[in-house]
Amino acid sequence: MRGLSGKVGIVAGGGRGIGAATARRLANEGAHVVIGDLMGDWAKEVADGIRSDGGNAVGMDLDGTSAESQSAIVAFAHEQFGGLDFYHSNLAGGTEGDVDALNCPVEVLEKSFAINTKSHFLATQAALPKIIERGGGAMIYTSSGCHRRRALAGCLSNDEERHSCPCASCCEQVRQARYSRKCHLPWSGPDRSGQAAPHR
Repeated sequence: MRGLSGKVGIVAGGGRGIGAATARRLANEGAHVVIGDLMGDWAKEVADGIRSDGGNAVGMDLDGTSAESQSAIVAFAHEQFGGLDFYHSNLAGGTEGDVDALNCPVEVLEKSFAINTKSHFLATQAALPKIIERGGGAMIYTSSGCHRRRALAGCLSNDEERHSCPCASCCEQVRQARYSRKCHLPWSGPDRSGQAAPHR
C-alpha cells in the first residue's frame, strides 16, 4: 500500500472487520478516507479512531444497494477532498435463509443479489467517472463469508442435532467428515481438488 499519501478513497462497508482494517491501513499510508457503512455510527467510530491516531478520515451512512446513497458518498468525497482515486466496495451479506436452490425463498435471493452484486455495480456507476476525471485509479471489490465460521461452532456443538444454519452446505460437509471419522468410514465429501469423491 505504498505511494498513497494524499490519495482520496472510499471504503464501503468500513464500519467493521475487513473494511475497518483496510480503512485504518489506508489512512496510515497517508490516504484521505471516506468510510461508508449501513451502520453509520460504526463508520463514524472507525473514522474517529483514525483521526485520533493522526489520520484523515470521515465516516458516514451508506446503503450500498441505493444508487442515491452511492452517489452521495462519492459526491461527499469529491467535495471534502477534491476528487476520488479509488473505491473499495467491501459489501456482502443477505444470505440468511439461502439453504439451497430448491428451498431458497425468492426474497432471500433478491436480497442477496442486491447486496452482493447490485451494490458493486452501483458503486462502479457512481465512482468510476470521478476516478477517470483524476486520470485513473482503482475500483476494488471484496466480500467474505468467513464470518459464517463462527456460526459453525454453534451449529456443530452437538453432532446428533441439526440446527438451522445459514451455511448449511458447509455444515453438512463438516458433519459428514466428523461422522466418517467417528465411524471409521471412507470420506465421501470433496477431495483436496474440490471435487466430490464417489460414494462407495
